[in-house]
Amino acid sequence: MAKEEKEKPEVVKEKKEQYHLSDAVLEHGYTAQIPNRTGRLFKIGFNTDLEGKRLDRFASVMEKINNPARGGGELWKSTGVTYLEDLTDEQLYILAKARVIMLDKKQSEAFSGKFYSK
Repeated sequence: MAKEEKEKPEVVKEKKEQYHLSDAVLEHGYTAQIPNRTGRLFKIGFNTDLEGKRLDRFASVMEKINNPARGGGELWKSTGVTYLEDLTDEQLYILAKARVIMLDKKQSEAFSGKFYSK
């Protein structure tokens, strides 16, 4: 008898919409919590040395990590990622209007249809 090979269905990962950071944000950084006080914290910045001087040329999305030294606590570390994803409609609207993120042509058309349709 021949062995029947069961074909596994291909797992297709849904590609998340990526919103690239603007040049001004990459140059200077950005911090905000959207919605105010209760929502997601957006922190885009630089790794710094002990004197507070930048170690990176451009800002990137920061992540919170646990600090094993000096009694613990938390540190912010640059990830090298220069885009945001998984944005709610409110976050998308605020970040686009503040020009934190740049929308490509397709994203711009979807944005206009979602927020400015009659």
